[in-house]
Amino acid sequence: MCNLTGIAFGEAVLTPAEIAGRDVLDVGALDVNGSLRPFVESLGPARYVGVDIAPGPRVDIVVDASRIVERFGAESFDVVITTEMLEHIRDWQTVVSNLKQVVRPGGLLLVTTRSIGFHYHGYPFDFWRYEPEDMRAMFADFEIVSLERDTDAPGIFMLARKPLEFHENRAALALYSIVTKRRQAGISALEIGIFRLGRRARSEAASARYRTSRRLRRVPRTVRRRVVGPVRRRVVSPAWRRLPPAVRSTVKRVLRRA
Repeated sequence: MCNLTGIAFGEAVLTPAEIAGRDVLDVGALDVNGSLRPFVESLGPARYVGVDIAPGPRVDIVVDASRIVERFGAESFDVVITTEMLEHIRDWQTVVSNLKQVVRPGGLLLVTTRSIGFHYHGYPFDFWRYEPEDMRAMFADFEIVSLERDTDAPGIFMLARKPLEFHENRAALALYSIVTKRRQAGISALEIGIFRLGRRARSEAASARYRTSRRLRRVPRTVRRRVVGPVRRRVVSPAWRRLPPAVRSTVKRVLRRA
């Protein structure tokens, strides 16, 4: 998948000289909301292979991103593209290592992903947010050709070249997690479980509020005016005003989180 600004970035940085007659690998190739594949194929690659964890549009081979070196061999592609995938990978260290290793020396790696401020979007889950300093640290063993922020939504675009003499450097890096709202090296199963329970509770609370609102709208207007209104004015509002300010603030915070 790829948004419009990500596609525009790819069209700007990938040239016919870099693509024509070359082998291209697209990791996370499932076309959900767009793809660079039509543009790249128009430049005449010798081979274009799209891989993802599930079959679907523009997916040629089903394989996990953490096993692409095992599947294709090291240094087997001239250009590797991965768009809007890295934020969805729990073990990003292993996947980034595979992306680096599968590129041939002198080849290109194009990455687009999301940054802090972008909402949760699970396909099937969502873990990390990447900033420019994170990309520089992660790909310090590559030559970064271009590194830009997405101008449409919080995100980052990078094009990097693998050196002819490559020595992999696995950065000890704490990334910002959308799950815990803080920087950390990894995410535990317990943290994921707590996050899922919280999302479910918020969803159920929102559904309950919606159902209550629907039911109230079905109550005749005269009943609402003669019963609900007076109860609110004579009972609920006075009771609310008698609560200590600290208690009212706490209740408001809880209701907002729900």
